[in-house]
Amino acid sequence: MKVQGITKSAMAERMRTSRRQLDRLLDPATPSVTLETLRRAANAVRWAQDERNALLLAIKDITRSFGRDPRDVIWFEHGATEPRSIVGCGVDQAHIHILLTPPFSFERLCEEAQAEVGLGWSVGRGDAYAAIDSGESYFVAGHRDQFLLAQSVETAGSQFFRKAIARIVDRDTAWDYRSHPHMENVVETIANASLAA
Repeated sequence: MKVQGITKSAMAERMRTSRRQLDRLLDPATPSVTLETLRRAANAVRWAQDERNALLLAIKDITRSFGRDPRDVIWFEHGATEPRSIVGCGVDQAHIHILLTPPFSFERLCEEAQAEVGLGWSVGRGDAYAAIDSGESYFVAGHRDQFLLAQSVETAGSQFFRKAIARIVDRDTAWDYRSHPHMENVVETIANASLAA
């Protein structure tokens, strides 16, 4: 639980039990624990890893469904508004952005993002989600086996990567999807999906 940043409340919820029952399970003075309880605990911890793996696999599957090589895309997530929440960046669900044919490199995105003062960025290789402290807000972007990560990002506000990308492509004000819905991109995405199918 500690390694994956799972709180006792979250663990109890995943095990479909009460926090009090979980406290008893974790108490070394408790004389007995059923195998079923241990199985549910193991599954609850495994769930977090499976969730991350599923997300990274979904990026690959979606990319392939558009006839693209997953190694060529850039993806990013703004992370949840509240730590351990599935609600992210002002919408009703956390979601990921996949750039199928970005007109810039991942290195350029990293450079633009890291120029933001006050955010502590780390660059790494491998599973980006394994590096995230689940108790913190975060911004994460990835390309191939590389990732860029910042945590405790509340001061940066919403739509961070969209703003960075708008600056990269010299459309500084076009980051706001509410005032700039970019319907031409939606139409192009649907057309590409139809061709790939």
